[in-house]
Amino acid sequence: MLCPKVLVVDDDDAIRHLVATILKREQCYDVHTASGGIEALSKMALTAYDVVVLDLMMPDLSGADVLEAIALRDPLTRCVVLMSAASPLALAESVTPNVCVTVRKPFDIDALLNAVKGCVQASHEPAAPPKHRRRVSKAA
Repeated sequence: MLCPKVLVVDDDDAIRHLVATILKREQCYDVHTASGGIEALSKMALTAYDVVVLDLMMPDLSGADVLEAIALRDPLTRCVVLMSAASPLALAESVTPNVCVTVRKPFDIDALLNAVKGCVQASHEPAAPPKHRRRVSKAA
C-alpha cells in the first residue's frame, strides 16, 4: 500500500520542521516540505499530493492564493489550513472546497494528526462545488 503524500507549507522553518517530523513519526505518510507558496505550487506541478498542510499567512504568496490555485488545479487535494494571526474574515475569504479543516497555532499534536488523517480519507472523494463568496472591500 502506498503512503499518502503530504506537503507541509510554512514560511516558519521551526513550524514546518515540527509538522513534518510529527507526520514522519507516524510512518504512514510520504512527507515533503515547502518554505512558501511559490515553492509549494512548483512542487504541486510535479507531484500529486493527497493532503497539503498550509500556513495561511506567508510573505511570498499567501495561503489564500495557494488555496485558489489548488482549487483550480486539483479538486481532489485536501488542505489542512494552519492559522495563527489570520482573522476570521481572512479565513472566510480564503476557504475553498479543498479546505478540509483548519487548525489554530499553537496546535495539539493529536488534533493535527486527526486533521491530516481525515483529509487523507476525504481526498478520495470529489470536492464540493465552489460557493460564491462575497468579498468585503475596505472603506476608503
